[in-house]
Amino acid sequence: MKNIHTVLVLAAAALLAACGSPAGGGDPGGGGDPAGGGGGESALILRINAGADKSFTIPTNNAWDYDWYIDWGDGTVEARETGTGAVNSGISHAFPGNTEYTISIRAQGLTGHGAFGFSATTDGSNTPANKEKLLKALGHIKENTSAAALPSAWAFCFYGCSNLNEVSANLLPAVPKGTSDIFSGMFYNCISLASLPAGFRLPEVPNGTSNIFAAMFYNCISLASLPAGFRLPAVPKGTSDIFYGMFLDCSSLASLPAGFSLPAVPNGTSGIFSSMFSGCSSLASLPAGFSLPAVPKGTSGIFYGMFLDCSSLESLPAGFSLPAVPNGTSNIFYDMFLGCSSLASLPAGFSLPAVPKGTSDIFSAMFFGCSSLASLPAGFSLPAVPNGTSHIFSYMFSSCSSLEADITDLISKPLMDAARLNGHSYNMYATFYLCAKLTGFGNTAITTGFAGATPSNDKNTFYGCTGLSDYPDIPVNWK
Repeated sequence: MKNIHTVLVLAAAALLAACGSPAGGGDPGGGGDPAGGGGGESALILRINAGADKSFTIPTNNAWDYDWYIDWGDGTVEARETGTGAVNSGISHAFPGNTEYTISIRAQGLTGHGAFGFSATTDGSNTPANKEKLLKALGHIKENTSAAALPSAWAFCFYGCSNLNEVSANLLPAVPKGTSDIFSGMFYNCISLASLPAGFRLPEVPNGTSNIFAAMFYNCISLASLPAGFRLPAVPKGTSDIFYGMFLDCSSLASLPAGFSLPAVPNGTSGIFSSMFSGCSSLASLPAGFSLPAVPKGTSGIFYGMFLDCSSLESLPAGFSLPAVPNGTSNIFYDMFLGCSSLASLPAGFSLPAVPKGTSDIFSAMFFGCSSLASLPAGFSLPAVPNGTSHIFSYMFSSCSSLEADITDLISKPLMDAARLNGHSYNMYATFYLCAKLTGFGNTAITTGFAGATPSNDKNTFYGCTGLSDYPDIPVNWK
C-alpha cells in the first residue's frame, strides 16, 4: 500500500519548489482581490507582520531570473530588484515597526514571479519564523513564459506558512504544456487557511502534465468548506496524479459544494483522484448526484484511497454506483473507503462491476475498517473472478465488525476454481476478516463459490467470523 505521507515529504525535499504571484494594487489593507498594475505588469500582494525583529524576507527559491519592483508598504521608495533565485535565498527588508505591512511585488519580463516562493527547507528565507509572518497572498501570479521555464514552478510555494489566512480568487496562473507539479503542495501545512474565496478557480490543464494539483491543500486542517461553484478542470490525455491527495488530511472539511463533480478520465492516465479526500475526517456526506466517471482502458489507481479515513462519512448519495472495469487496469477501487468507520450502509442497488482478465487489486481493502457498516443492499454478491487476476477481494470487508449478512447471499455463485484461489493470486485473502456478525454456513459458501476447494495456505478469508453456524468446522486454511 502506497504511503502518501512519505511520498509527499520526499517530494517536498526534492522539489524545493518556487512559487508564483498575484496581481496587485488595490486596497493595501488586504481583503478582496487587488487590481493589477499597469503596462502589462503584474503585482503579487503580500500582507505580512514584521514581528519583533521588524523584518521580512521575500523568498526567491526557484532558479529563475527575477526583475521586480518592490513597494514594501512602509513609505520607502519603490526599489527595483534583479537577480536569480536559489534555494534558501531571498530579498530582505527592515521595517520601522513591528506591525503589519502590505508588500507589492510588480513583475517585469518573461519570467514573471517564477523565482518567488517558499520551499520545504527551513534555512535562509524558509525559516519557520519568516514563513509565519505571511498573513495574506492576494492578486494574481504572473506566470513564467520564458523558454527555460522549470517544471515545478510554484510547488510548495506557501509551504508551512502557518498564519496564512487569505488568498485571492484568481491567484493561480495558467499551466503551460509539458510541466509537472506546478501547484503540488502549494498550501501544504497552511493550517490557518479556513476558506477559499468565492470564485476561486483552478486553471485548465494541458496535455503532458502530471501532479498539477497533487497535495495542493495537504494538511490545511482549518479548511472547512469549498466555495459554491468550485470545479475541477478537465483531465487531458497523457496525464497522471492530477488531483492526487489534493485535500489530504483537511480534517475540518465537512462538505463539498452542491453540484461538485469529477471530470471524465481519458485513456492512458493514472492516479487521477487517488487519495484526493483521504484523511478528511469531518466529511460527513457527498453532494446529491455525486458519481464516479467511467474507467478507461490502460489506467490504474483512479480512485485509490479516495475517501480513506473519512471517518465521519455516514452514507453515499442515492444512485451512487461503481463504473465498469475494463481489461488491463489495477487498483481501481483499492482502499477507496478504508477506515470510513461511520459508513453505516450502501445505497439501494449498489453492486460490484464484473472483474475482467488481467486485473489486480480491484476491490482490495475497499471497505476495510468500516466498523459501522451494518448491512449490504438487497441482491449484493461477489462477482466471478477470471484467470490472470490477483488480490481482487483481499481485505475487502476486513474488520467490518457490524456487518450482518448471510454469507451464502454474498457468495451465491461460482467465483473461482482452485487454481485461481491458490498460487500467488490472494484473491480471497482476509476478505471477511473479523466480520463476527456474518451468518449462514461457511462451508456451503465454499462449495458454491469454490467447488469445495481448500486453500493451499492460510487465507484468513473467514478469520474471526464466529457468527457462522459451522465456523468450527470450516477448514483451517479458510480461517
